[in-house]
Amino acid sequence: MKKVIGLGVILLIWVGSVSAGELKVKIPVDEFEQMKTRLEKLENENIQLQEELNTLSNKTTDEEMMEQVESLSQENEQLQQQIESMAGKTSKEASYAEEKDSRIDILGRENRRLKRSIASLKESGALLRSDRRTARQVYFQANKKFASHIFK
Repeated sequence: MKKVIGLGVILLIWVGSVSAGELKVKIPVDEFEQMKTRLEKLENENIQLQEELNTLSNKTTDEEMMEQVESLSQENEQLQQQIESMAGKTSKEASYAEEKDSRIDILGRENRRLKRSIASLKESGALLRSDRRTARQVYFQANKKFASHIFK
């Protein structure tokens, strides 16, 4: 029994080591060439960027960088102040324009209402000139529809 188990273990180890080879993936040749050229381009770009980084780090010192940062921050503050002042002007102009538009709308509505009332007065005036009834007849005729009403 020990021999059978020992042979089984040896067989499993031998088969496991044989099948644990390199993993191979097959791809078309065109795709491989494209990937290879892309890899070469990226490696060249990486080398160039490393060279630029080395030259930049050699050229600029920490003090120069701090001076540049300070000058840029001052310029940024000035630009922000200019933007805020311009925004204040535009907001005032916008509120004035809104007030003007609302006032124009109100006056336009009032104008239309007055034109309608003038037109109705002109029509009623023309009717009144041609009307020969007395005031008493007009009053009774206007109240005639309420005359049949019975109050309970």
